[in-house]
Amino acid sequence: MAVFVMLTDRVHDRDTRSVDDAVTAEAVEHRGPGWTHLFDTVSTAAVVPLATAMIVFGAVLSVRARSREPLVLVVVTGLGAATLSWAAKQAVGRPRPGGSIGIVAADGYSYPSMHTAVTAALVTVAAYLLTRQTQRGLAATAWWTIAGTLTALVAASRVYLGAHWATDVAAGWVLGTGWGFAVVTGDLLLPVVAARFRGRPASGR
Repeated sequence: MAVFVMLTDRVHDRDTRSVDDAVTAEAVEHRGPGWTHLFDTVSTAAVVPLATAMIVFGAVLSVRARSREPLVLVVVTGLGAATLSWAAKQAVGRPRPGGSIGIVAADGYSYPSMHTAVTAALVTVAAYLLTRQTQRGLAATAWWTIAGTLTALVAASRVYLGAHWATDVAAGWVLGTGWGFAVVTGDLLLPVVAARFRGRPASGR
């Protein structure tokens, strides 16, 4: 979250313009029908389909565990990331690339990328829940690697399609990941805090 604050300050002072222009120019230069179709699909899937899949995922885990905790974590994570992104957009008010750069419709302010932030937050919590289910080191590594790869694809798609600057998606990534780990930390600490109030040892998760 500290990285997000520092990056926001740099964007506000327009210190990232050269980096953003260079990355955008590189993305535009390498556009082609195949890449455009791939990244458009990834970008579209990062909104409603991802949120729907995560809700179903959380509901299934909740049924299996006979606890509302997994579903609550997913909902809190998604809504929290979206709210933080929206608030930051209003505060910074950065315009999108637009013009001939943008090849998909994108409304509102550009910084940070809500697509990237929500994706990063949701896959962070998903990796946490899956790691807790498997309890194996190799499987845990695989879940976290997949989570990072999915977020990277969404971030790249938003820059490639001209919907965001590079620093928009970088900020979205750190904001979403930071919020995701905040939710995970809260979930890990809640039993400890509750047990102390009740005066008995906390059960491990």
